Amino acid sequence: MPDPLQLVELLYMKKKFEKLKSSKRFRNIIKISSGTLGGQVVKAISIPIFTRIYGAEILGTWAFLFSISSLVNSFSDLGMKQAIMLGNQSDVYDEKVYRVVSSTTMVIAIASAALVSFFYAVVNPSGIGLNIPFLLFYLVFSIFTKQQMQICYTWINKKANYNVLMKNPLINSLTFSILGIVLGFSGFVNYGYFIAWIAGQFITLLHMKRFLPKGFFTYNLNDYKEVWCKNILFIKYQLPSNILVRFKDQIPVFFIRSFFGTAMLGYFSITVQILTIPTSLLGSAIGRTFFKEAADLNKEGKSLGEYTYKNMKAMMRIAIIPMALLIATGDRVVILFLGVEWALAGTMLVINSFRTYFRLLLMSVKGITALLQKQNILMIMNLSRIILATISFLVASFLFNDILVALILFAASEIIINVMFFCKLFNIMGISRKKYLKNVLTNYLIILLGALIIRIVLSILTV
Repeated sequence: MPDPLQLVELLYMKKKFEKLKSSKRFRNIIKISSGTLGGQVVKAISIPIFTRIYGAEILGTWAFLFSISSLVNSFSDLGMKQAIMLGNQSDVYDEKVYRVVSSTTMVIAIASAALVSFFYAVVNPSGIGLNIPFLLFYLVFSIFTKQQMQICYTWINKKANYNVLMKNPLINSLTFSILGIVLGFSGFVNYGYFIAWIAGQFITLLHMKRFLPKGFFTYNLNDYKEVWCKNILFIKYQLPSNILVRFKDQIPVFFIRSFFGTAMLGYFSITVQILTIPTSLLGSAIGRTFFKEAADLNKEGKSLGEYTYKNMKAMMRIAIIPMALLIATGDRVVILFLGVEWALAGTMLVINSFRTYFRLLLMSVKGITALLQKQNILMIMNLSRIILATISFLVASFLFNDILVALILFAASEIIINVMFFCKLFNIMGISRKKYLKNVLTNYLIILLGALIIRIVLSILTV
C-alpha cells in the first residue's frame, strides 16, 4: 500500500505543476524558448562549418562591422524605441511613433554608413578589405535592419504575439546558415558570409513586418514634432544611456582589432557567438516576458521590487548547470568542433564565460531601469564599465601584450560593476542588498565549484 502522505505530496506536486503549465507567463516563455532553441541549434551546427570556410579574418571583419552597426543603432532611434512598449496612447499614435523612429533610423543609417565608407575610401583604403560600394550598402542595410528588428520585436512583444516571436530565431538562423554555406562552397568566400547575414535579416524582417503597421516612413514634419516632444525624456535620458551601453559592449571589439589584429578579433567573435547560444536561449525569453509583464505592473502602479527579484532569482538557478559546463569544458569543446587551430578561441571562451553569468542576470530583468525611470544609474554603471574596460585593455596591451590578460581584467571589472549596479537597484526597489548578495554569490560559488569538479573528473578520465 502506498504511504498516504506520499500520495498527498504527489497530488500536491502534480497540482502545482499543472498550475505552472497553465500560467500565461510559463506558456509565453516556452513559446519563445522553443523558437530560440531551434535557432541556436542551427547556429551551433553552422559555426564549425563557417570557421572552416571563411576563417578568422573574414569573421573578424564581420564582427567589426557588426559592432559599428550596433554602435550607430545606440542613437539611431534617438532612444525612443522603448516608448513603443511603454506608451499608453492610442494605436494611431503608436503607429506614428513607429514610423517616426523608423524614418529617423534610416536617415542616420545612410549618414553614418557614408561617413564610414568615406573614411575607408580616402583615409584608410587598406583598412577594411571590402569593396567600398558594397561596404556602403552593407552598412546602411545592417544599421537599418538591426534597429528595425528591435523595433518590430518591441511592437510584437507589446501586442503579446509570442507565436510570431517564436519563429524569428529559426527563420533567421536557417536562412543565414544555409545561404552562408552554399555561397562559401560556391567560392564566394570574401563576401558570402556578409550576403548570407543580410538575407537572414531581410527574410526575418519580412516575416515580422506583416504584423506591424504598413510602411516604414513618414514625411509629415508635424509627426516628428509631436513624437519628439512627447518623448523628450527618452531623448534626454534613454538616448545617452543607450549610447554608453552599446559603446561599452563594443569596447572589446575595437580594442582587440586595434591592438591585436583582425584575426584575433575573429577568434574572439566566435567565442561571443558560442556564448550567445546559452544567453539567447536562457535570457531572451525570460527577459522579453519580464519586460512586458513588468510594464503592465508599472502601468497599474504596482511595486516592481519583488517581481524583479523573483525573476532574477529564477535565472540564478537556471543558469547554474549551463554556466558550470561552459567554464569546465568550453576550451575542449571548441577544439573538438573547430579544430586545434582555434585553441586560443577556446581559452577566450572560458574566460568570457565567467562574466556571462552576470550578463544573463542583466538580461533577465531587461528594461527595469527604464520602467523605474532610473536611467541615470544605468548611465553611471556603463560609464564605469567603459573606463575600467579601457584601463584593462590598455594595461594588458602595453604592459603584457597579451589578449588573455586583457580579457581576464575585463571580465573581473564587469563582474564587480554588475554586482554594484544591482545592489543599488534593489536598494531603490526596497529589496535587501544582503539578500541579493547572498543569493548571487552562493550561486556563483556553486557554478565555480561545479566547474572545478567537472574539470577534475574530465582530466582523470582523459589521462
